[in-house]
Amino acid sequence: MQGSITTEGIQKVIELADLAGLFGVIPDYSLPQGVMIADASDTVVTITANGVTYEHRANALGIDSPDGDSTPARDNLQEFVQLLANLPAAVGVENVGEDEQMVAESYRFQAIAVDPSQWTEPSPTVVAWPADTDVVLADSSACANVAATKIDALFAEATQLTFFQEKDLVYQLSVIATLPGEPAC
Repeated sequence: MQGSITTEGIQKVIELADLAGLFGVIPDYSLPQGVMIADASDTVVTITANGVTYEHRANALGIDSPDGDSTPARDNLQEFVQLLANLPAAVGVENVGEDEQMVAESYRFQAIAVDPSQWTEPSPTVVAWPADTDVVLADSSACANVAATKIDALFAEATQLTFFQEKDLVYQLSVIATLPGEPAC
């Protein structure tokens, strides 16, 4: 989903970030005792104000360490993230537009060669990779980018068990829409 925010709304977000102490030295967001939680994602809050970018990155934010401990820095970042989770309440409903479906302009993906016979039930669907995408799956194991206009319909119909065949190989893709301002790869 995507939406708009007014200049006043942006200013309110900046004020809230300032109140949370998110401008200046980035604190250590590690879990106590250096604990890492396997398969937990990082929460990333990136704020650019007055030409300076501050990136706050915390692994497993909102998930307690095994002993239930947290840190003041983690608690503070979690409170900020939770506050902005309801943006209209945080900055005023008059400062945000209606949510609308994001329309991707391009997609980033990785292609991994697989043996579809290894999947039994439910079995995968194998479709031909379109030659007019200008992307070669065999060259896409790290990262590739494809214009949405060339692949939207195919990706819209694909599921987790849709594999793509190019020449004699079959590939499983991990796909994400490229967000505005993100690098292609």
